[in-house]
Amino acid sequence: MCYNTVINFSRKLTEDMNNIRLTQSIKILMLDRADIKRLIEMVNVKVDWNKCNGDGVCVDVCPVDVFELQDLPEHSDTQKSVPVRADDCILCMACVTQCPTEAITVEEE
Repeated sequence: MCYNTVINFSRKLTEDMNNIRLTQSIKILMLDRADIKRLIEMVNVKVDWNKCNGDGVCVDVCPVDVFELQDLPEHSDTQKSVPVRADDCILCMACVTQCPTEAITVEEE
């Protein structure tokens, strides 16, 4: 009888610990952009338009749609990437690592 009590207690304790971990994980996953932004502080996203070839890789890889390709009067040869929603940046650095011309910099301020 004592053995069964210990086993049941152990199972219940393990189940409770797993539920606590799951609850903490759900809370982390439920962070919205505003929460993430408060954790990150300010982000500065820059594109060197002299290096940018306008291929749009940054537009494709950015999970929060920071970039758009636009026509710029001073660079009429091709569209350039413009960080139109830099405040939404989550510092994943996908744009920086995938840009073939290394035209993008992302820094915390």
